[in-house]
Amino acid sequence: MHATGAPGEISEQFRHEALMYAGDEGFLAGTLPFIRAGVAAGEPVMVAVAPDRIQKLTEALGSDAEAVRFVDMRQIGGNPARIIPAWVDWVEEVSRDGRAIRGIGEPVWPERSADELAECERHEALLNLVLAKHSQLRLLCPYDVTQLDPAALEVGHRTHPLVLREGQSQAGDVYPGLERVAQPHEASLPPPPELVDEIEFNAGQGLEARDFVARRATLAGLPTLRRADLEWAVTELVTNSIRHGGGRGTLRFWQDGAEVVCEVQDQGHIDDPLIGRERPALAAAQGRGLWLVNQICNLVQIRSTAVGTTVRIHVSRAEGPREVGGLPLLSDQLLTAIDRFALEAERQLSQRDRSLLWRLSPGAESLLMGLPDSGTRAADLPQPLATSRSALLALRTELESAGLIIQRPEPAGMVRLLPTAKARRLRLAVTTSRRTVLEGVVARLPADALADVGSALGHWAGR
Repeated sequence: MHATGAPGEISEQFRHEALMYAGDEGFLAGTLPFIRAGVAAGEPVMVAVAPDRIQKLTEALGSDAEAVRFVDMRQIGGNPARIIPAWVDWVEEVSRDGRAIRGIGEPVWPERSADELAECERHEALLNLVLAKHSQLRLLCPYDVTQLDPAALEVGHRTHPLVLREGQSQAGDVYPGLERVAQPHEASLPPPPELVDEIEFNAGQGLEARDFVARRATLAGLPTLRRADLEWAVTELVTNSIRHGGGRGTLRFWQDGAEVVCEVQDQGHIDDPLIGRERPALAAAQGRGLWLVNQICNLVQIRSTAVGTTVRIHVSRAEGPREVGGLPLLSDQLLTAIDRFALEAERQLSQRDRSLLWRLSPGAESLLMGLPDSGTRAADLPQPLATSRSALLALRTELESAGLIIQRPEPAGMVRLLPTAKARRLRLAVTTSRRTVLEGVVARLPADALADVGSALGHWAGR
């Protein structure tokens, strides 16, 4: 996949062509011959364009439209990082034997934001790496010269070895070749606005990072489902930073019009240009995080140099299709029920217990609720309670200050953490309220729905 080519050189390995057209008539004039030639040759054809373009092509093709797979590009390509997996999945479905196939994909449209356009350019450039590997796919990418501004049209010129105008195909004069395309994501991102909330995180502070985002997303009015997506994505990025980015990093949050934006910076380096765009194998130990982040966020921007990596994610307030690789995610009703469950369980508590619980950080609450009545040594804390030495010390200090744990010295310099009577009373109240609410919910469910609810809750816990 890392073959090289001089700028403007036409590689014999693959055919990736930009179609420069003018309006509806130019679109049909440039795409219909391409599609009909594929259908006539018995080649599978997939067309990923906007719905209005699909309608025009279907009407113009007549009976030949039955041989074409049409895909709504506005749906699969809102986040441009999702487009490559769609092409690769189709190639593996219809051309495992290497038979010739054709595709049309229009990822750039006039309403694209500057951030989206930058990621479209990255996508179109990386498609050359994919096509070099799957050379049986011939891909045509339309660009409307009457609707797109010069910056968007330049994307087409810079990322395609071939440019098609008025039926004439020529070598792209500014295409840099595969070697340049394969370089890491080094371009800078626009600076964030002045009003940014920011925290530093270290190992063991994933819950704190998630709580930081959850509180601000709630204040920003993000709907329940989108807030859950944002929390999960940030947790995944923070975990990656801790594991692969030097053990610590910086998390930022801000609002930008109809969306919220989070950014995670660390000292790691990403050298895989297709990170997050290739579907990981089921047995793969790594690579799932950024893949899934791309599936649930509206836009993901990755920039990495020798001194560190920045991942910026955009989540819109608008709801959208909730699928990952064809598998439906949790329903609105389920996540709303989880929110209501937590709220109702807290209402069951006394004001004193509720106030005490709300003062605890997520990490301190998790540590307290998982601590046996008989106590445990800090070194024997089970996952996910076991955390870094400094983070654990901060949680212990927080619980001690609240009068919820005491530390009892043991031989060999060990320390046993013990819940106080106050803590045991609080935990009993919390578990009793949660059990009461859960029993009430389950009692109202039809028997045939229990398995589905259990499966969905297990899915949520696994996220």
